Amino acid sequence: MLEQLYRGMTELDVPASDMILEKHRRNQEIFARYMSGERAVDLAREFGISVRRVNRLVRRYHDRG
Repeated sequence: MLEQLYRGMTELDVPASDMILEKHRRNQEIFARYMSGERAVDLAREFGISVRRVNRLVRRYHDRG
């Protein structure tokens, strides 16, 4: 049954745990650059994410202190 469900899908070249670490580092960089004065729209364009996502990341990291 699983073979039918996942037919044609390939395994990731990078373990999911490594991808999480990459995103965490990316998010920290976005937060730091935003706090240094860069605009959310510019960060979103550079990192290929939405302005809404940038704002959510900033809010989350700001709340964590």
